[in-house]
Amino acid sequence: MDKFKYDIKHLFQKNVPTLTYLLIFSCLILWLLQMLTNDIVTNWFMLVPYRIQQNPIYLYTFITTGFLHADSFDFFGLPIPNITHILFNMYSLWIVGKVLEPIMGIKRYAFLYFISLIGSSLAIYLVTYISNDYILWLTPTIGASGAIFGLFGALIIIFSKIGVNIQPLIFVVVLNLALPFLFPGYISWEAHLGGFITGLLVTFLQIHLARRKR
Repeated sequence: MDKFKYDIKHLFQKNVPTLTYLLIFSCLILWLLQMLTNDIVTNWFMLVPYRIQQNPIYLYTFITTGFLHADSFDFFGLPIPNITHILFNMYSLWIVGKVLEPIMGIKRYAFLYFISLIGSSLAIYLVTYISNDYILWLTPTIGASGAIFGLFGALIIIFSKIGVNIQPLIFVVVLNLALPFLFPGYISWEAHLGGFITGLLVTFLQIHLARRKR
């Protein structure tokens, strides 16, 4: 019992990425629910531009879509769990979050994450609206990668300010931004780019405003 109390207390210490753990846990729970409900949860929470155009009540999917991931694929009529999508995203979130959250603090980190998620969803909708491609209107999008790209953008700004070499980080970002063009139809470049730009701008403004207050 004492060890349990210590573990809970340790979770909320300053340098522990508490929100990152909570985000990962939430995504894993939703992923399980997607499979257990035969995609009912997926249909409720995924982002589909056409639904938003028809009924603004679906604007909530700008956020909920970031907690969903590909749950299964069909193998000769049998649904097989698809762990690659959520595994890659949650590993990326853990790698970046455990560095970024202690630096920013949980409140700024939370704001960054969710505004990047909204920015990625907005980018999807705007590209669809501008192109007016009927396929894009009906294409569902799920995944946390847009928000994670926002974290990458923030990390580039912060590392550049404190003199850390950002070239390896930029290489990783450029490589991942290129993936949607290498595997068209499977990865949303709109979400990645929208989240990344949002993360860059928000972090730049946060640092600029903090300096003005001094």
